[in-house]
Amino acid sequence: MKKIIYIVGIGILATLASCSTTTNLGNISKLGGKQTSLSNTKWEVVDAMKTNAKPYISFDPETGLSGNAGCNKIFSQNITIQSQGGDFSVKDISSTRMACPSMDMNIERNFIKILESADKYVVVKNTLELYKGNILLMKFQKVN
Repeated sequence: MKKIIYIVGIGILATLASCSTTTNLGNISKLGGKQTSLSNTKWEVVDAMKTNAKPYISFDPETGLSGNAGCNKIFSQNITIQSQGGDFSVKDISSTRMACPSMDMNIERNFIKILESADKYVVVKNTLELYKGNILLMKFQKVN
């Protein structure tokens, strides 16, 4: 049952993060190259679905990653982000424990799993893309 919920949740997040066409599959050619620093930036998930959940992340050199996974606040100080090669690692994400609608909770669990599985990032203009190897996991839009 957990496996089914996990697969459905990944599908929901993939839909949230994907573009409505298959022509935009990310910027794979930029993987491994020098990237824009993520220091002192805030990013919101590109949302293709109409849900109450509006996940976002921000990066601070002193406090690490913080944000909102859709309902609960998230945070981690166990992050490694190197702009030289676009390396990205976030581990041990913690969150508050507010009760939320079940769909939002599924999105949250999978949002955190995807953040923790990403190992590369690419920034093109105001878009942040997270990858696992050469597989695009999620897209974010920069928030000013």
